Amino acid sequence: MSRTRAEDPAGQLQRVVSVLRWLLLAHAVLMACLRWADVAAAWSMAGLLTVMAAWTLVMTVLGHRSTLPPRAITIADVALAVAVTLISPTVLGAAVDTSGFQGVGYYWVICAALSAALTSGPAIGCLAALLIISSGLVGVLHSGRWAWSPDLLLVVACWALGRTIDQLRAMMAERDRDHATAARLAERERLGRIVHDGVLQVLSMVEREGPDLGPRGQVLARAARGQGGQLRRMLQTPVVEAARNDPGLDLADLVATVAAHESGQVTVSAMAGELLAPARTVEEIDKAVTEVISNVGLHAGDGAHCWILLEEENGTIVISERDNGTGMAPEQAAEAAAAGRMGITHSITGRIQALGGSTVMRASPGHGVEWEIRVPIRQDGQTPPAGGPGADSS
Repeated sequence: MSRTRAEDPAGQLQRVVSVLRWLLLAHAVLMACLRWADVAAAWSMAGLLTVMAAWTLVMTVLGHRSTLPPRAITIADVALAVAVTLISPTVLGAAVDTSGFQGVGYYWVICAALSAALTSGPAIGCLAALLIISSGLVGVLHSGRWAWSPDLLLVVACWALGRTIDQLRAMMAERDRDHATAARLAERERLGRIVHDGVLQVLSMVEREGPDLGPRGQVLARAARGQGGQLRRMLQTPVVEAARNDPGLDLADLVATVAAHESGQVTVSAMAGELLAPARTVEEIDKAVTEVISNVGLHAGDGAHCWILLEEENGTIVISERDNGTGMAPEQAAEAAAAGRMGITHSITGRIQALGGSTVMRASPGHGVEWEIRVPIRQDGQTPPAGGPGADSS
């Protein structure tokens, strides 16, 4: 893992395990001294304790670094604990009880399992504990009624420690999300003040003074009024997705995004509540909707109005858009594309097709233009890859 100790609670607990290693090593040395005369190979036992002390020093140094021990170190740690447990019966001899954890390593070997649980999670920690326990059963019969109790306690401790670390990581991630959300909301408020004190004031002046400048000024006044209203609604709309969405999932609220287009020339109707989808999908749909609205303003004629309806039908996002403008002949879209004007082909149809969706446009002179945009979504809120069902366009 590359998570630093300042970010990951497991890093701090590794230092606690390092201290525990030294305490249990001291216990193993004390027990070795007490039964020195009884063991079969005393100097081999001393050599084994020396190896354990050297490895404890290595793990202590690694525990004081800024990162958690690498996966290879964890494997080596467990392997050494298993080796110490396997060698213990031979070194101690038949005269010494080696059942349970009564080998040369005594309880020192459990630190490897605890460290594995911290580094790699509860499942790996329990697996490491079972490997150490299994190695201790080689050539040993647990005849005592309670001989299995320390083994069970080790497995439970590794599982509980791993789960605790997972929960702490989740809590820290939630805290980081809350801090990020607060920062985004504060930045939004700051930008809102800048927009209100600057851009909205200019748009209000254009709206007020434009009619006195003739026909072109009237067009500018209408555009300024529409953009000003849209900006005000956007600034007043709470950022629901910023407060609720998980940045790891990168979701956004399509309802709030489409509703932000409402103005004096655009009416938006949508379902109540939220419609969460991947942020990239929401962004691409929003750009397509913006292009449709822009075409109404440019080509539908003065006074044209646009209506947008957002629905969700059986796992499919459905956006219906129509206007009461001058309309156009169906072949005009193909002629525009042939002439190099790609607003419909690329900005609308191309974007939706890239999301695995489909578009249908209906138009006739004098009856405005109607669009139906469909983008399928799965049960988990994700959109299928491009080229999925519904990728054909009319």
